[in-house]
Amino acid sequence: MEIGGFELITAGSGEALERLLNYEVDIAGFHISDPLSSQVIAKRLKSEGMQIFPVMKRVQGFMVAKGNPLGITSVKDLVRPRIRFINRQKGSGTRLLLDTLLKKNGIQAESIKGYVNEEFTHSAIAMSILAKKADVGMGVKSVAIENGLDFIYLKDEFFFLAMG
Repeated sequence: MEIGGFELITAGSGEALERLLNYEVDIAGFHISDPLSSQVIAKRLKSEGMQIFPVMKRVQGFMVAKGNPLGITSVKDLVRPRIRFINRQKGSGTRLLLDTLLKKNGIQAESIKGYVNEEFTHSAIAMSILAKKADVGMGVKSVAIENGLDFIYLKDEFFFLAMG
């Protein structure tokens, strides 16, 4: 898609950074939720002569049906047999955050019903929940509110732009 003479490519954080480091794009936007990752990424980008600019903060959490009928409160609830999860695609900042939380809590991805089912946007996650194809998925608070879903806070993330 072209906007104002620029080609816009939508991608997850991992893919955006990979494209930037491979000189396929001039600017990449990406999210980071933990300070250690931000230090590692910043060091790598700066070693390649790139600049990083903080842009905004977003709030990540679980989106669930209004009233939270299954009582989901934490990542540990995802392993309950009745819970159907919808995931973000590999390489997205949201997926990286989920995988970090699973590891921190000793949860195997295979134990989550629907972990392999992927969507590419927060809005698509919300639509899956509204269509009752899933009970829970990770996304940003603003999308949950826009779609009349309940939101369970997990973590703040920061969005950056990097360019060479």
